[in-house]
Amino acid sequence: MNQKINRKPNPRKGEKSEALEQINRLERFSELNVVEFAPEGELAHREAKRYRNGLKTSQLRKFFDTIKDLERSLEDTQFESIQNEFYLLQPKLAYARARDLVPEDFYRLMTASMQKIRTDKRENFKEDFERFARFLEAIVAYHKYESEVKHR
Repeated sequence: MNQKINRKPNPRKGEKSEALEQINRLERFSELNVVEFAPEGELAHREAKRYRNGLKTSQLRKFFDTIKDLERSLEDTQFESIQNEFYLLQPKLAYARARDLVPEDFYRLMTASMQKIRTDKRENFKEDFERFARFLEAIVAYHKYESEVKHR
């Protein structure tokens, strides 16, 4: 008998993302301190637990790899080109959500996070974007830990 694996997000219906609420209160993403999200048990770890069964590692890595590519190009690419690539992340993320490749909660967290990245000047963008990349990196690491290592 063929059983379909249910890959729905872990959060209970109506349960709000603490990270989303915290990010929505920020003026800019660089205001989120590393100590608030990076240590085990903190924001990134709790978010990774939320997506443990609802977000495939391949989809998370695909988005993260795009972020890392953009981060690497910060130093030697024209700022206008970087801005354009950054703005194009949102429709790519929306497409993944529409195809049910990423959970609604992850989509909402990433879009809210991206809205807190200032794009007015390269220095502002760099500061916010690098903090966002570290936040996503922590989620990726804890997602791997939660989905594979911890549950062997």
